[in-house]
Amino acid sequence: MTNASEESNELEQYAEIVSKLHQKTKAGRLLWEPRSDGFSCSLRESTADNFSFFISEQERTRGPVVFLSMYDADSNAIFRVHSTSLPTSPTEETLSDSLRELYTLARRQALKIDKKLRSVSDLLDRT
Repeated sequence: MTNASEESNELEQYAEIVSKLHQKTKAGRLLWEPRSDGFSCSLRESTADNFSFFISEQERTRGPVVFLSMYDADSNAIFRVHSTSLPTSPTEETLSDSLRELYTLARRQALKIDKKLRSVSDLLDRT
């Protein structure tokens, strides 16, 4: 059983990783790919340092919830976090906001939404 201090420390670590994922995605250094129920990306430096992330959104009673999971090279789940509409701490609120922003960015990138919107706009201009 973890105490509140350990749980808070874990949330801070997750928030830091989510922030870095967001920064690298925004800079185009991480590429997200569509999956049937979300989006995934991989980090590979060597055989041992191989990690993947999966992000998804599910509709719940109080609104959409974003889930992020991290896996190692052997497909072991390292962590799973989710957003919440009722955060109980500033760290949880920051993490929830960051997860929602990362999901939106990963979705836009994986589905090439900006490119598709430009294409449809050009088509409409020519119609």
